[in-house]
Amino acid sequence: MEEGYPFTGTGNLFKFVQGLISISVQNNVIVLFNNDTGGQFNFDRCRQLNVPANMQILKLPDLEEFRSFPTIGPGRSQLLDINGKAAALEYYLQLDEGACARWTSYNSALKAYQGALMNRDAYKNAFLAQQGRVDEYDYRKIEIVLEMPILSCVTMKESAAEAELKRQP
Repeated sequence: MEEGYPFTGTGNLFKFVQGLISISVQNNVIVLFNNDTGGQFNFDRCRQLNVPANMQILKLPDLEEFRSFPTIGPGRSQLLDINGKAAALEYYLQLDEGACARWTSYNSALKAYQGALMNRDAYKNAFLAQQGRVDEYDYRKIEIVLEMPILSCVTMKESAAEAELKRQP
């Protein structure tokens, strides 16, 4: 995303989805939002659009282990539910016992703070540095994430095949 990607941020992703719908994009498209405050807000906005069958709007899943997650601020440290408020993609990687969400910007539309994983680059780099599957690494959460677009692709393909069969005499 940092190297010239033109649509950073969930607000721009929402606008991109609007644009794809307006030009009646023919390709199959999967849009995946983070499970944080900004992602939740724009996921909800996209679901209100007239999304065609060849486009799936997804959000990272709520996970039970995120229902009581260490957080910092504003004002204190506590265990809170970060589903829909902080759970960006890096939370689905293997985290250590020191993992913590820091509450940052406030979204007045959702009346909620946006959370960010402290030391997220360390978790990301540890994942990206792997040359293959590592026995000691816990892939459970990222596998759940990867299943979502795969299942959506299968569903879109099946729907297209059914529609094609109905068109045939």
